[in-house]
Amino acid sequence: MGVRPTLLTRVDGFDAEFPVGRPLRIAYPGAFHHITSRGNDRRSIFQKKKDYERFLGYLVSTTERH
Repeated sequence: MGVRPTLLTRVDGFDAEFPVGRPLRIAYPGAFHHITSRGNDRRSIFQKKKDYERFLGYLVSTTERH
C-alpha cells in the first residue's frame, strides 16, 4: 500500500498528527499549477479526439473565469 503522509499541526494547544491527502497548495496571483488527468493504470481517458478537445475547451473557459 505505502506510507500515508501526515501533517503535524496544533489543535487546542496540543501537537497532533493528522493524515492528509497531499501537501497544501501554494496559491498566489499568477502562480503556475501542474494538472494531470489520466485513467486507472495510466489508461487513456478519452475515446475520441473530439472529447479531448472539448475537455481542453473546459480548461480554457475555467481559467478565463477564475
